Amino acid sequence: MLKYRNVVSGLLLSIFTCGIYMIYWLYKITEDLKYELDNDNNPTLDIILMFVTCGLYSYYVFYRNARQVYLVEEKHGVYSTDNSVLHLILAIFGLGLVALILQQEALNNIVNDNEDFIDPLS
Repeated sequence: MLKYRNVVSGLLLSIFTCGIYMIYWLYKITEDLKYELDNDNNPTLDIILMFVTCGLYSYYVFYRNARQVYLVEEKHGVYSTDNSVLHLILAIFGLGLVALILQQEALNNIVNDNEDFIDPLS
């Protein structure tokens, strides 16, 4: 299930932990997309392959996740454009954190606009 995540907290935690939280954040976004689209994403394997390939696999992960965010937006009737190539370019130029923020913002918009994601306990 998609979960609202504070983007500012994610940004600050990623900076203060020297990127460790960014890896966790990418894992959680991939996990959310796997659940939402019922696909075969494997966030654990993604992280392992990112380390084994010295970060090269992360370019694919950023591209794939951006594409899947677009598919989730379409699924929930949110008008958007496919920004996969933009996210790939951001990742290539060392701005993967910006790509993560954009992906999380898009997912947060879906959560805010859709009553199905409202937590009944809050």
